[in-house]
Amino acid sequence: TAQTAQHAGFVRVYSAHGDGEDVVRLLRVKAQELGLTKVLHPCSADTPDDITNVAKAFGVRVVRRVAYKAQFVEGVPEHVADALRHGAIDAVTLFSARAAERFKMLVQRKDLAGITARLEAVCISERVAKGLHDMPWRRIHVAERPNVKALHEILRAKLSRGSLSHDGRGEEADRRAVSRRGSDRRAEGRQEEERRGEE
Repeated sequence: TAQTAQHAGFVRVYSAHGDGEDVVRLLRVKAQELGLTKVLHPCSADTPDDITNVAKAFGVRVVRRVAYKAQFVEGVPEHVADALRHGAIDAVTLFSARAAERFKMLVQRKDLAGITARLEAVCISERVAKGLHDMPWRRIHVAERPNVKALHEILRAKLSRGSLSHDGRGEEADRRAVSRRGSDRRAEGRQEEERRGEE
């Protein structure tokens, strides 16, 4: 999102490097630093109103404007279901908690719930991953930073080790790999943004 804003011509761009809670923390800092009292929040029609309610407590009015609405599919296409049953799909990428919940519902509706035990879930954040623990998975990965690039880094690393393979190749190497979590990286990112703001 930050990169898109920069490409669109915004001169001063601050990234929370995280989820909604990180955005609120950054907003609190910048509200004091820049004297903010009102901000625009373009969002999805089903985005929770958490930021608005919390920001009000420290004197910032958040104006929500719906910019898009997610349209979920009603079922797993049969060719995808067949690929899952025959082990032709090794991993699922999940970009939001809502998408994760929808995927779980769809595989259960197709009577594919047990299939997840053979799949690896690659999640964009810890929040997304938390919603998966009520189903068996071969492994759950969390991107070090909540963006597409970090998520793709996981896939590239696994492909280079040959561990994204339904025949089990590379599983031992993958078990030895320790997945680092994004909290430290997000903290570093916030510190960097604060330093930039001071400059």
